[in-house]
Amino acid sequence: MVDICAGWEICSTVVAFDSLSHTKLLAKLNAYGIRGNVLSWLEDVSFLIYVDYLAKLLECHGIVVKLFADDVKVYLEIVNSNDVDKPQCALDLITNWAEDWQLSISISKCNAVTIGKPTVCRKYYISGVELPHSAQCKDLGIDITSDLSPSDHIQQITAKAHQRANNILRCFVSGNISSLVRAFLVHVRSVLKYNSVLWSPHRT
Repeated sequence: MVDICAGWEICSTVVAFDSLSHTKLLAKLNAYGIRGNVLSWLEDVSFLIYVDYLAKLLECHGIVVKLFADDVKVYLEIVNSNDVDKPQCALDLITNWAEDWQLSISISKCNAVTIGKPTVCRKYYISGVELPHSAQCKDLGIDITSDLSPSDHIQQITAKAHQRANNILRCFVSGNISSLVRAFLVHVRSVLKYNSVLWSPHRT
């Protein structure tokens, strides 16, 4: 994911990767001095090591980078019209890096989101394909909207929790309170508890 932060404007572009070259991954790990049995210990984090160079490359251009699994998030401040081209520069750097390392970008999973009032309208592209500009996007299970309001996210998770609670009441025919409470804690409370810091009593 690429997030571009602009004064009170943020343009977010999600970038996801489909595949990677294991040969070049091994070469990258070897460059870090990682060889032999150590490679098997780093299987779960090997992709993060692989994209470490991308993070450093973007940071050299004044772009803040956040990585999670196969998503890349880039934050850019847009203060005036001169900054509007910075997101496209970031996307071009990511595209060129992916081509060099034989990575396939899943463009269908990419999008752009503007947070705040946009100063200048700008279209962004990956490999010539225009990214859809959305009013919101989902990041790590959280719905991020252009006004940063948690209302849509709260409505979605409460509806999901309510649906699960109804399913529990319909499926459990025993009526055993202990079993119902246990099912509620596992299947309903977990939905409401995830990122509960977003809950705000004065917002609906």
